[in-house]
Amino acid sequence: MPDGAHDYVTAVTSLCFIADTSHALREMWRVARRVVLLGLLNRRSLLYRQKRGRGGYRGAHWDTPAEVRRWTEQLEPEPGVIVCSAIFLPGGGVLARAVEAALPGTLPWGGFLAIVLRKPDQRIYSVPHGDQAREIT
Repeated sequence: MPDGAHDYVTAVTSLCFIADTSHALREMWRVARRVVLLGLLNRRSLLYRQKRGRGGYRGAHWDTPAEVRRWTEQLEPEPGVIVCSAIFLPGGGVLARAVEAALPGTLPWGGFLAIVLRKPDQRIYSVPHGDQAREIT
């Protein structure tokens, strides 16, 4: 596949089941023209404590934001990195959903990590809860 073949490249939890994550990420970065979006399982979460090694999570690699930042150090050109997380209270009911809605996604303890890797010459826009889009630098 040629360099920059796709505007966006996305991997949602698939990297959690690949032995050579760094190689896979380098390839994703190479074929992405604008952005790589990653969805990863977070080792620093309640979800990890509840689910690791069980059911569909068996064999999954659970990552941390620090590991992701180390992976990005080998990418050329160096990406802009945005890290958010979600699912702070897994399996929760109405109360858990209310608490989730009040917690900022910038807290690093959610069970799911959402990672945006932006090529240096690209802008990313965010639409927080119905507000107008704003650029994230």
